[in-house]
Amino acid sequence: MNQLLSSKRPFCTLSGVSGVVGVVLLALSFATAIAPPADAKYAELVKFGQEHYRSILWGAWLQAVGPVLIVVFALALVHLAGAAVRLAGWMTLFGATVLMTVSLIEITFYITALFPDPTVTPLMSLRVIYAVQHLYFVVAAPALFLPLGIVLIGSRVLPRVFGYLALLLAATFAGLGVAFMLTLILPTRVTAFAGVQALWWLAAAITLIIRAEKISDSGGFICSTWGRKTFMKEFQGKVAVITGAASGIGRALAERCVAEGMNVVLADIEGATLEKAESELTRGGGTVLSVRTDVSRRSRVEALACKTVDAFGQVHLLFNNAGVAAGGAPWEATWNDWEWVLGVDLWGVIHGVKVFTPIMLAQNTECHIVNTSSAAGLMAGGFSAPYTVVKHGVVALSESLYLALQQRNSAVKVSVLCPGPVRTDIGNTERHRPEELRNEPVPMTPEREARRAAFTAVMEKTGIPPARVADAVFDAIQKEQFYIFTHPEWIEVIQLRTDRLLRMENPESPAATVAKLLHLGEVQ
Repeated sequence: MNQLLSSKRPFCTLSGVSGVVGVVLLALSFATAIAPPADAKYAELVKFGQEHYRSILWGAWLQAVGPVLIVVFALALVHLAGAAVRLAGWMTLFGATVLMTVSLIEITFYITALFPDPTVTPLMSLRVIYAVQHLYFVVAAPALFLPLGIVLIGSRVLPRVFGYLALLLAATFAGLGVAFMLTLILPTRVTAFAGVQALWWLAAAITLIIRAEKISDSGGFICSTWGRKTFMKEFQGKVAVITGAASGIGRALAERCVAEGMNVVLADIEGATLEKAESELTRGGGTVLSVRTDVSRRSRVEALACKTVDAFGQVHLLFNNAGVAAGGAPWEATWNDWEWVLGVDLWGVIHGVKVFTPIMLAQNTECHIVNTSSAAGLMAGGFSAPYTVVKHGVVALSESLYLALQQRNSAVKVSVLCPGPVRTDIGNTERHRPEELRNEPVPMTPEREARRAAFTAVMEKTGIPPARVADAVFDAIQKEQFYIFTHPEWIEVIQLRTDRLLRMENPESPAATVAKLLHLGEVQ
C-alpha cells in the first residue's frame, strides 16, 4: 500500500478511473430508472414492483456502487492535496459517510416501497426517501464539496477553478436544501441540479488522469498550501529524532521538543549520558525514547529509523546534529583523525538524509530536516582541516537536498545550522573516539595546554548557551528559513571569503577578523 501511495502516477490514474466509473454508474442508474406513478395506490405499487423487478434491482445496484467509487475519488483528492490528516480530511470522511448512508437508506426504502413489507407501508417508505433527499442537500453534499474546495484551491493537484466550483456547489446545495426544507417533495428543477455535480466529478476525474504523469514527475505529492504554515507553528504530538542528543546543542533541542509537546527520539553514542538525558526529560513530562547510535555506521542509523517508526509511526523533525572535532593542518591530522571526523560529522549526516528522507516523503506530511554545520562551514581556514572540510560538506549537502526537494514540490523542508561559539563540550569529544581510531598518546606540552585553555576561555567568554541555539532553530523551522546563523556578526567573516572568491583572489586567513569578533585582541 505504501509503495502504491509513493508511486503517484498509478495512484492518480486509478483514483481518476474510480471517479469516472462512479459517475458513469450513477448516470446509468438515473437513465434506466423506472419510477411508479406519483399517485399510485398500494396495489399498483406492488404490481409495478413485480413487473419491473430486474430493472429496479439493477438500478439499485448501480446507485449503490457509483457513490462508493466517487467517495474513493474524493478521499484520494484530499490525500494528494496533503490534507488527509487535517480537518479537511475528516470533513471529507464525514461527508462521504453521510453520502453513503443517504444512498443506502434511499435504495432500501425504494425497494421496500415497491415490495412492501406488511409492517411498512409504501407511502411511509417514499416519505423516508424524500427526507433523505433533503439530508443530502443540506448535509452530505456541502460536507463533501466544502473541504474539497478548500484543499484544491490551496494545492496544485487540480487547477484552482475546480476548488472554486466545489465551494460554489457546496453553497448552492446548502442553500437549496434550506430553502426547500419544509417541502415534502423537492421540485424537479431542484433535484435535477444534482446532475450538475456529476459534471464536476467527471471533469475532475478526467483531469487527474491527464495530470497523473505530471504529478508523478514532480517527485512528491502536491501538498496543499492551505494551512501549510500551521503545522510548523504547532509541534504538539509530532515526532522528532535528534542525533548527538545527550549533551550540548542536541540536548537543548531535545528539551525544546519536549516543551513543545513532541515525542522525542534521542540518539547518541555515549550510553550513560544518553540514559541520563532520557530519564531527566521523561521526569519533565516528555515522551522520550533513547537509542544508542553510532551515526558513522549506516546500519545503526537504519536501526534508529526502524525503532522510531515502530514506536511512533512517523518522523516529522530530524536533527542531524552529532559532531566531533579533531586534527589540525591537513598533513598533520592523522589518518584516524580524518576517518573519525568524516565518519561522524559528514557520513553521519549523509546516513540521516539517506535513511529518513524517503520515510518523510512517503508520509505525505510536512516535515523538516536540520543539519548541523558550523560557521566554519562558510569561511576559509579553521583550526582543524578535517572539521572545516566536513562542515563545508554539510552545507553543500544541505543545499543540494533543499533544492532537490524544492524541485519536487515536496512538503519536506531543510535548514542548515551554522552556529558560532556555543558553550558545549565539543573540545572534549575524544572520549567518544572508537578504540580502533585512537591516536598514539601525545604528551601534554605547555604549548598544547595553553591552546586548550585559550579555547576553553573563548567558549566561556563568547559562547552562547545551547538553549539560544535551539530557539533560533525552531524560529527558522517556523519561517521555513534555510540558513540559520546564531551569530549574525560572523557574517563579516563569511563575507571575507565570498568577496575574495568573487574577485578570484587567493584565500586569506580570517584569524584577525575572528579575533576581533571574539574580543581577543590582535592575532598574527
